[in-house]
Amino acid sequence: MFYPYLLEYLKLMRFFRHILTLLATAAFVTTPSLLSAQESSLNAFSPYTLYGVGELHTPGTVAQRSMGGVGVAMQSNLVYNPLNPAALGNTMQQSFIFTFGTEGQNFYSKQGDAKTSFNTFNVRDIAIQFPITKKLGMSASVTPYSSVGYRILTEETNPDVIADIGYVDYYHQGEGSITEAKVAMGWEPFKRFFIGASAILYVGDLDRSYTTRITSITAGQGTFSSASALDNFSVSRVMGNVGAQYHIIMKPQAALTVGAVYDFGGELKAKNKHLVSSNNIFGDTVRLTETISPIALPRSISAGIYFQNPKWVAGFDYVYQDWKSKNEYDAVNQVGYNNTHTYKLGVQFTPNRGDVRRVLNRWSYRLGARYGSSYLTFRGQKLPDMALTLGVGIPIKIFGTSSIDVGCEVGRRGTLSNGLVRDTYFKFSIGMSMFGEDYWFSRYKID
Repeated sequence: MFYPYLLEYLKLMRFFRHILTLLATAAFVTTPSLLSAQESSLNAFSPYTLYGVGELHTPGTVAQRSMGGVGVAMQSNLVYNPLNPAALGNTMQQSFIFTFGTEGQNFYSKQGDAKTSFNTFNVRDIAIQFPITKKLGMSASVTPYSSVGYRILTEETNPDVIADIGYVDYYHQGEGSITEAKVAMGWEPFKRFFIGASAILYVGDLDRSYTTRITSITAGQGTFSSASALDNFSVSRVMGNVGAQYHIIMKPQAALTVGAVYDFGGELKAKNKHLVSSNNIFGDTVRLTETISPIALPRSISAGIYFQNPKWVAGFDYVYQDWKSKNEYDAVNQVGYNNTHTYKLGVQFTPNRGDVRRVLNRWSYRLGARYGSSYLTFRGQKLPDMALTLGVGIPIKIFGTSSIDVGCEVGRRGTLSNGLVRDTYFKFSIGMSMFGEDYWFSRYKID
């Protein structure tokens, strides 16, 4: 009479053993990256991150970003899809999906004759997906939302200021990131129709500092002192989104799916600590003020269509984000917010997933493109943002669904006109998608 309970206990212990193995593997792989990140906390490098929440990271797994970032309508019971919680309704019973990724980036900025470049490397995302009951799935993930990183030096050019005060240098430096920790659930209430919802915690710190340094050119000058300021934005805010998917065509050899996601957005209500200090002949003077930042994340609508058969996969997404209605224009710096329209297109080709002789025929080859604009405007001018992507998916074993994904992205943001900066960036990603087959959850047989 105790056999059923023993079998359930053994089944549960085996499940947790595999979970612990995956977590230990992730910790082992991420430790070098985390140590590297401590040496340089810059996760982006662009003067445009001086404002707003910084550079927005393209959402999606390595495989999705290699296809331009498409996936709002992607439906698969073998692959994790962070772009639409409704996809979780197709989670296979007695299965488990673990996804992990890293990303290296090279940024090259140009303004007139001035040029600069910088490299970064960090953990990109960690996610797990598992079934709750039949037609009901759940996932948990941690991934970056935005990053700030810049180091800017300018020199005073006004001859009157130089004559009265001396040579003045202005230093601007910023670093930090906002991370999203997400828990999502998806359900299939009717055949071919899926719905889902996510709760998203945005958490992180953004630091922006400003320093002036004065070098006197007249003997005896000592009444002018350098000054510095630091703004720390601390974020901890819960928001969410909802999504839906529908199979227009659902056959063994082909599927056509449409999907949509609505993100509620909302005010970040970041705590802003503003510290100002100066050094003069009377000593240090410090002023500290604390306010709530008015920056808000946008309401957004995403829609997409996705086709797949054994050899070909193709998808198209459109994303609209409303940044303008809840964010104010900065008249002093002439920086405003722009409602963005982003278009994503991607394809994937797998010659023969079951070819036992030719390894390259089992690989998946991906290509994509993305076009849109930055959510910020400078001096009334929008900043175009476009990228080309490519990558491959390498199956770990024949007839297996686990894979190693490699992706590249080359993009350009901004313009050289009107005295602005043009950023060119190259991103290289490596990820792993591990699918737990049915034997993870098989019952032990006791003779």
